[in-house]
Amino acid sequence: MNWIRSSVIWGLIAVAYSLSSAAIAAPPSSQLIKNVKLKSVALYDQGGYRITEVRFEPSSPVNTGCAPTDQLNLVSYWRTTEHTVNFALRVSHWMAALSSGATVDIILEGTACNTSASIPNEGGPSGMGRMFTGMRVHAD
Repeated sequence: MNWIRSSVIWGLIAVAYSLSSAAIAAPPSSQLIKNVKLKSVALYDQGGYRITEVRFEPSSPVNTGCAPTDQLNLVSYWRTTEHTVNFALRVSHWMAALSSGATVDIILEGTACNTSASIPNEGGPSGMGRMFTGMRVHAD
């Protein structure tokens, strides 16, 4: 009976290990905006969205195919529901990276690009730009 329990435990460990390694795999380079310095992080509600907006200074021109990101150097994470703990943690990570002055790679989500007229931007196209899912912080 102990050998069955042991086999089940080792099976669960193997599954957990395989899932965790898949979850932390590096994103393809097409989903990264590399080597940027953060300029600002904002958290606000507008146009029915709860938004975390990140503005950055790129090391080279950005070409994601999303006008707000490419022209204004901004990415966002947005929700239509209330803020969650995960949402708050994202904001705190961005704020820590901003205050440290570290160089970061911005990890983008799929192809989501928001150009909503209900989110006006001063001096450029409307919208929240590309959606981010995270970042990689570099020690400078």
